Amino acid sequence: MRVRAEQPGGGELPAAGMDRPGVEHSDKMKAGRRGAGHSTLVRYPPEMPQFEMTIDEVFEIPDRGLVVCGKAVAGEIRVGDELFIKTDDAVVPVHVKFLESFHNVGPLIMYAGDNVAAGIEGIQKSAIRRGSRLIGGV
Repeated sequence: MRVRAEQPGGGELPAAGMDRPGVEHSDKMKAGRRGAGHSTLVRYPPEMPQFEMTIDEVFEIPDRGLVVCGKAVAGEIRVGDELFIKTDDAVVPVHVKFLESFHNVGPLIMYAGDNVAAGIEGIQKSAIRRGSRLIGGV
């Protein structure tokens, strides 16, 4: 199933992820070209909340780099994002190199509720402790 997105730029999005927080949908729209079935209208909130994840685990993968894992509690994270690691002592800017999850290898975007493994650069492993936060703004 494909859905029509009601957002700047429009376009079609896969139906997967329709259960994301803040997404309203209606299956009453008729499908366009095929004339059968239904399409779903998706209305995104005007502003997505900034990304936030409490870090549960930190480790290094040879040839890939530093990885932080946890459950995303707000917003969305994408490959290429410039985020921050907030520790008790500092706020350090980091770059997201890759994302991985148990059910999806190499996704480009993940959302609140997902268990996230994010490959990052810009900080040393020793600076991150369990309970530190990966956030989308200061």
